[in-house]
Parts: sequence; structure tokens; C-alpha cells
Amino acid sequence: MLEQVFKKCLVSNSNTLTQLMRILVHFIACFQSRKKITALIYHRVSLEPAKFDDFSLPVEIFDWQMRLVSKLFNVITMDQALDFLEGGAIPSRSVVITFDDGYMDNYTVALPVLKKYGLCATIYVAGDAIISGKIWNEEVTHAVSNTAKLALHLPKIGIETLLVDSLTQKVEAIATLKALFKKQNTDVRDSFLHELVLESGSPVSERYMMTEGQLQEIAAEPLISIGCHSMSHPMLSYVSKDVARVDIQNSLDYLQELIEQPVVHFAYPYGKYGEDFHAEHVNCVADLPIKTAVTTEWGTIRANSSFYLLKRFTPWNLNILHFFIQLCKNYYR
Repeated sequence: MLEQVFKKCLVSNSNTLTQLMRILVHFIACFQSRKKITALIYHRVSLEPAKFDDFSLPVEIFDWQMRLVSKLFNVITMDQALDFLEGGAIPSRSVVITFDDGYMDNYTVALPVLKKYGLCATIYVAGDAIISGKIWNEEVTHAVSNTAKLALHLPKIGIETLLVDSLTQKVEAIATLKALFKKQNTDVRDSFLHELVLESGSPVSERYMMTEGQLQEIAAEPLISIGCHSMSHPMLSYVSKDVARVDIQNSLDYLQELIEQPVVHFAYPYGKYGEDFHAEHVNCVADLPIKTAVTTEWGTIRANSSFYLLKRFTPWNLNILHFFIQLCKNYYR
């Protein structure tokens, strides 16, 4: 009931009601929103609810979230966030919208919603994913969710048997395989994926990621900026500093040549500092012509934040009222 009342308030065209709700934001956030920025992380925005994909948000929910953000918060670009870090002022209730990886539905589904509300966003793109049309985690999900087998036998990757006879077992198997695969270097990860696809009998036949043409089109949108998310999406903790540097540099070169624009913003693959990447990788990024780098650590961007360790917030909650409260509370972090 309360959620429905909240939705009706958002739909209302009353400027007075909108202003009252903005005051409510200030009250909940205890005026912390005047000196901090919340950066939202998204991956996929789907037309239908996904059974196996934790990173996919149904478009109806995304639409409501963007409506809320457009009415009650001030969406700024990552370049404006950089200006703030360099000593500039920001509006209160500032929000940055970001997407990771470069999924096709960012172009086909999310972009129309962003344009509907006049909202800007940064999309961090993994170069190899654009070239191949695939990204390894989606291949894992596809292989397990579509297999006709009751169990998968994968001794070459160190797993004798994975039961996949039910939805629950498939979800657990996908989580197990993703946890294993992401901690391998790119060559080993690709060999593991090859074994999985052979055993499952379910190779990916569709394209999950934007085409180069779609990326060029979305990069030309005034509301969209493109950032780098590495070339091969490795967990940097499992590659050397030199390998990381080459991978990121190759991605920068590829993206800048493709979209004919400077690419100065970066998102660490997986994104947990001290686990997925370390200080040596931060230094590597800082040595390149990159001006900001974002993590997946929850928190806010504030005036004293490191340019290369910017925190973000993942809006998992599908209840719009809970999302609103979480968004307000994030300014405490």
C-alpha cells in the first residue's frame, strides 16, 4: 500500500509535491547529500525478469528508478564529478548513473528510458566483449541454464560433478562456476569455458553485447559517455601489473579509435579493492591517461575521495520505496 502511494506521488505533476519530496530527501540524508555524490551501478536492463542473472534489472523497475531519480535528485556526468573532486561545487542530491560491460540492452532498452527522462550516464565497456558479442559470465549462465543434461562432469577444470537437474541446482552451479572462472587468467578462463560449453552442449548462439556500430551510435548520444572496463575483463589480482597495463591500454586505444572520442574514465573489473585488484593496479591506472576510476565498493564520492578509488552503490532492491530509502541512506556512507 505504501509503495503504491509513493508511486502515485512520483507520477504526480505537482511541483509542490515534488518539492516536498525533495525536502524529504534532505531530511532522510541529514543534509549529507550536499557534499557527496552517489554513483549507481547497473549492468543489464531486460525486457523480462531473468531467472539466472543477478545483474539484470527488469525495465519496469529501471523505469521507476529513473523516474524517481529524475524528479528528486540531480543527475550529473562523471566529468562533473571529476570537477567536484578537483574542488568545484556540486548540486545537492547529486547522482551519477553508470553501466558496466557494454550489454546490447544498454542500447536497446536502457537508452530509451534515459532519454525519456533526460538523464545522462557513463557506460564502461569491455573491448573484447564488443568484438566477440559475448562475455564469459553470460556464456557460463547460458551453458548451464540451457543444458539438457542432469549433471555436468568437468574433471579438466577440477570439478567431477555438478548437478543441474533443477532451477535451484542450476543457480548453484552457475555461482560455483563463476566463482572459479573469474579467478583465472584469461587463457585459463577461456579453456575452462571451452570445456564447460562442450560438456553442456549449449554454446551461445546470440549476441549479448553491443555491436561496434551500436557502440558508435550510443557514444554519439549527448547524454552518454563511454568509459573503459579493460579489454579482456580479467581479475587484475591474477595478472601482473604489466599485463594489466597492456590490457587496459589496448582497451583505451580500441575504444578511442572506434568512437573517435577521448576515453578518460575507467571501471575496475569486479571492482573490490584488496580482493579483485590492488595498489599496484591503481598505480597502473593512474599512470595512464585516465582521470577517474570506479570500484564496486559501496559508498559515496566525496571531496577527499581518491580519483582512482571512487565508490559506487548497487541498487538491488526491486521495491521502489525501499530503493528510495536506500538511496537516501547511501549518503551516510
